[in-house]
Amino acid sequence: MSEFFFVFKTVLFSALVLMLLQLRLGETTLEQKAEGWIYQSRLGNEMQTVARGAIRAGREGFVWASDRTSEIADSIETKEERFSTNRSR
Repeated sequence: MSEFFFVFKTVLFSALVLMLLQLRLGETTLEQKAEGWIYQSRLGNEMQTVARGAIRAGREGFVWASDRTSEIADSIETKEERFSTNRSR
């Protein structure tokens, strides 16, 4: 039963936050102001830079790992070919 109350409180809190974010202050809502602050803040820019770097590192790491596994697979195939030709003699 405590799980139900947790979910209920969470939904209620989320709905309250969403309603507050829709309040207009001047010509914009709180949501628009918060979104603008996130996009224009230095922290947001730094986080975007970190995310770009992480994506680039992931891509380069994947390419490196893919190349390494291809080299290993080729090496194994070459050894198998040598072994099979030596056995057939």
